[in-house]
Order: sequence, then structure tokens, then C-alpha cells
Amino acid sequence: MTLPASNAPEDVDASPKLPSLTKLASWLFIAKIVSFGLSLALPLLLVRRLSQEEFGLYKQAFLVVGTAIAILPLGFQMSAYYFLPREPLHRGQVMFNILLVHGFATSLGLLALLLFPSVLKLIFNSSDLMPYAPQIGVVILLWGVAYFLETAVVANQEAQLAAALIIAAQFSRTALMVTAAAVFASVQALIYAAMVQGVVQTGILLAYLNWRFPAFWRNFEWSLLRRQLSYALPFGLTGLLYTLEVDYHNYFVSNHFGPANFAIYSIGCLDIPLITLLGESVSSVVISRVSALERDQNHREIVFLMAKVMRKLALAYLPIYAFLMVTGREFITAIFTVRYAESWPLFAANLTMVPFAIFLTDPVVRAYAQQRHYILKLHAVLFVLLAAALPFATRSMGMLGAVFVIVGINILGKIVTALRLGRIVGVERDDFKLLRGVGMVALAAAIAALVTLLLKMSLPPWKPLYVLAVCGICYGLSYLASALLLKIPEAEERTMLSHFLGRLGIQT
Repeated sequence: MTLPASNAPEDVDASPKLPSLTKLASWLFIAKIVSFGLSLALPLLLVRRLSQEEFGLYKQAFLVVGTAIAILPLGFQMSAYYFLPREPLHRGQVMFNILLVHGFATSLGLLALLLFPSVLKLIFNSSDLMPYAPQIGVVILLWGVAYFLETAVVANQEAQLAAALIIAAQFSRTALMVTAAAVFASVQALIYAAMVQGVVQTGILLAYLNWRFPAFWRNFEWSLLRRQLSYALPFGLTGLLYTLEVDYHNYFVSNHFGPANFAIYSIGCLDIPLITLLGESVSSVVISRVSALERDQNHREIVFLMAKVMRKLALAYLPIYAFLMVTGREFITAIFTVRYAESWPLFAANLTMVPFAIFLTDPVVRAYAQQRHYILKLHAVLFVLLAAALPFATRSMGMLGAVFVIVGINILGKIVTALRLGRIVGVERDDFKLLRGVGMVALAAAIAALVTLLLKMSLPPWKPLYVLAVCGICYGLSYLASALLLKIPEAEERTMLSHFLGRLGIQT
């Protein structure tokens, strides 16, 4: 999609002072792809080495860890994106404050599990995790502090370094966890491996902060901490509610259906790795850019930028969605074995959220800080709706009902937030023409899906992995051909692809 010359520059990323958003996001995305490739061995090994009940316990333990490190610091690390460009003389203090808050908040999680391990029995309606409570608490503390590493480097506009650190951290995590799974094949061993990983990544974080912000711990001002808290807490409370929206159904299903069924459910609610990784990479670099544009009151540029971001996300999200709707059953059974074939209907319903993920609202919300109170109220309402709907849905439709509820709440939140932010930045009726590229991508993805479905229906009863491989090649070629015929790639994308292929020795 080419923007009108009278309204916006040809590439809103172009700037003599700022690097291209596409290049920044690409570095992070490549790193996370490599990271995902490294981590892929772990779930593949676990579903084969652990029983379904043990795998469910593993998912429960790390569900607690993930929820705790997401909600206890109340998203305070995100204040780095806002304050680093605005406090050039206090950058080290900004980082130190974040480190202090993360350490204090996650230590509360450790203390809670040390003093009240029975909380795990209350949450999961089972005492199976109680013996692991102290170790889970230590992982929460270590991972909660180390969680800040990626944010610190990206907020400092060092995408290449962030990519290297992400890969290094994931390599150590994968090596430790896979070794524990292969040698000991127990939940306890996996938790101990996570503890060691937390020590390693915390060490990397402290080394980076001391390198880029020398003696960052020597200065402290209450006034700066109060300003960071004032900015971050409303967002943090919103993030807490959002995390509850995202995780509450997992706890609900785990409590009502037990570890073995939760293993089935967790596979059905699997996050598509490429979706998560690309979304995080793009959001990380867009937050700083949108914040700078809002500071300069350049609202129209934000509209153009976010339209371009939506199109770029659609290039990946829509074909992934269409392909998995055609081959999702084979994907589940090939990756997680036929023991998890019951996860397919849950997975299909969960995929409905993927197309709506192109509405990347978080960067705009964080740039327009005055909107944080509205977003907080919105997520409070959404959580109440979620909690009220889950019991009714699961009674009538079982675990599939829980998926329908979480999908519906997620889509509703996306739509309401997007409409609100559209009014804030001044989206006009004619601006919807900027999304023409998204429509073209959707058409290309649909054409490729139809071709792949016809091929799949004609295949003999092969093993799921073979069907997945053949359909993947067919879909990839069909999507690429459709995209080229519809003239979807823009000049920048064609240039980047040409350079990439050139490095591989392929002439274009």
C-alpha cells in the first residue's frame, strides 16, 4: 500500500536520526525465530517423556511462574520506553528503579509460596504441586528480575544487541531444560533447571546495565520513582487485569478438570509461536516511535505508522491463520502425538483470535498516557464478563466453552480499544483506504488456503507429518504466487528480500 504523497512521506520509518522500524523489528523477530527454534525441542521432548498428568503438572507450575512475573511487577519495566527518551540525564536511575521494583515485587511471590504453599492446592484443587512451592517461588524471583533484560536493551534502541542477548538467553534455557527433561524426566528437575537459568539471565542483565549505564545503582531520587510509578501503575493494573483475562481460564479449567485434561486444554490453547514472537518484536520497537510522535503532537503520522504496522503484521498473521485452519489437526498430532488429538477442536476455536492480532493497540495506549485509566476500566469490565461466563459455558460445552469465552472476550476488547484509540488519534473515514493492503493480503491467504485444501483432500492417508510438510510447501508457493500476482510486496520489502536472497547466493 502506497500512502498519498500529500498526506505522508513514502515511508514513515524514514528518518535521518531514527533507524527503520522494519529493520529494528526484523532483528528482534529473527532473534525470536532462532530462539523459538532452540526452544522447540523442549515441548516435543516433554510430551514424549512425561505422562499426560505429569505434563499437566509441568504446565501448571510454569503457568504460576508466568502469571506471577507478569502481574507482580505491574508492568513497571515498560516505563523504560516512556522515560528513557524523556530523561536523558537520569537514564541509569530509570533502570535502577525498575530493577528495584522487580526485585521487591517478585520477592513477595517467593515469600507467599514459602509461607502459604497450600495456596497451590486452593488454586488447582490438588496438592500435587505443593512440594514444589519453595522452588517455584525462587523461579518467580529470579525470572521476574531477569524478565527485564529484553526490555532494557530494546528500550535503549539496541535491536541487534537485543537479538544477540535473546538468542544467548534462550540457548542457555533450552540447554538446561532439555538436559533436565532428557536425563531426569521429572517436574522437579525442570524447575531446578529453570532456577539455574534465572541465575544466568540475571547475571547477564546486571552486566548489561553496568556496561551501558555505568554506576547506575549509585543515584536514587524518590521524585523520579514516584513519576515512574504514577505512569506505570495504571498500566500495570490494566496489565494485571489483562493477564487475569489471559490466564484465568487456564486456572479455571485446571481446577475443574484436573491435570490430565488440562494438558489437552493447554495444547488446544497453544499460542502460535510466530504470532507471539512477531507481535512482541514489532510492539517493542513501535512503542518508542509512537511515544516520540505523540510527544511532538504528530497525530497524523501515528495514523500512517499504525496502518503500515497492521499491514506488515497481516503479511504474516493471515497466512498462518489460513494455513492452520486447513492443516491444524495434522499440526497437533504431528507435533504433540496422537495422544493430544482431542486438542484440535479447541485449537481451531482459539485460532479465531489470530486475525484480530493485527490491531496492535498497546503502543498507542502507552504513548497516550491519559488513556490508561479508561483502559483499566475496560479490562475490569472484561474480566468480570469472563469470570461470569466461564461457569455457564463449561457446563454446557465443556472445555470448548472456555475457549469460546476467552476468544470472545479477547476480540471484544480489541474492537473497543481500537475504536477508542482511533478517535483519539483522529482517524478519518478516508483513512480506511490505508488498510487496502490488509484486504489484499487476506485475499492472497484465502486463495492459498483453498488450493491447499483441495490438495489435502486428494492426498492418500499419509502420516500427519508428511501431510503437513506437503501442504506447507503447497501453501507457501501458492501464497507467494498470489502475493506477487496481486502486487502486494512494497518497494522496501522487495529490496530487503532481494538483499536477503543475495546473501544466500540467489540472484533476483
